[in-house]
Formats: sequence, structure tokens, C-alpha cells
Amino acid sequence: MPPPEEVDLQPRVDGLIEALRDDEPAVRTLARAELRRLGPLAEGRLRANVRHPDVDIASRCAELLARLETRTGDAGAGLISKVVYVDPEGGFVAIEAGRAEGVAGHRFEILRGRRWIATACFEKYLGGTASRSKLRITAGRGVDIRLDDEAVGF
Repeated sequence: MPPPEEVDLQPRVDGLIEALRDDEPAVRTLARAELRRLGPLAEGRLRANVRHPDVDIASRCAELLARLETRTGDAGAGLISKVVYVDPEGGFVAIEAGRAEGVAGHRFEILRGRRWIATACFEKYLGGTASRSKLRITAGRGVDIRLDDEAVGF
């Protein structure tokens, strides 16, 4: 398998850019996370779409480029993880992946399939052999979150 730099990602990146204007918030969130994960590999296509006739695509591409240019310290960008613990009171969740250099306040969307469940912010790295992080629920109802829902960082 060729290295990622040698694979033609343009069709995939273009599809993700088109998804930035999808009616479903979860589709937009997943596309944004994947574009951030691709980072410099998507930069050329993001730049090409900053002047897209669709204002949603143009503004979201500009936002992604701005974040790409200031990526240092952006530890959770593009991270997609599973919820492994839900506080019975609904105030926080733990996800199965994390980094010790996580940034307090980094935003995650909690999704079930294509449906938005809640928004959460990185609170602290819990560490351990399972490498877990604690996220504080900031929008939505934490009690509606289930194990194995996805946490998408951006």
C-alpha cells in the first residue's frame, strides 16, 4: 500500500468538502473531523474551495484552513473515539482515547450514527492502560448518551 502522500485523495477530500453543507449536522461534523485529521493532505482542496459559490462550503473551508494554520496544541482535532463511560448524573463521559497533552475546553460532538446527541469539552486526561479522557457535557442531555456513541473532536 502506498504512503498516504502518494494516494490521490482529491476525490475523497472533495466529497468531504461537499458534505460540509449537508442538512444533517452529524454529517457536517464527521466531514469536518475527517478533513482536520487529513490536515495538510487536504489543504490544497480547502484553499481551492474558500471562494466556493456555496457560502456554507466557503466559510467552513476558511475555518478549517485557519485551524490548520494554528494547529499546534490542537490535540483533539480529528479524533474519533467511543464513549466508554457515562456519568449517571449526565455531567460527563469518558472516551477510550486521549492524549496527555489534551487542551482544556477542546470541543467534541457526541453522535449516534448520524444523529447529534450532545456537545462536550475536554476536561482532563485520565491516562491508564486504556488511555482515557474525561469530557464535560456542555450542550444536550448527558443522560441520553450511551456507551459506544462516537465522540468526534474538532
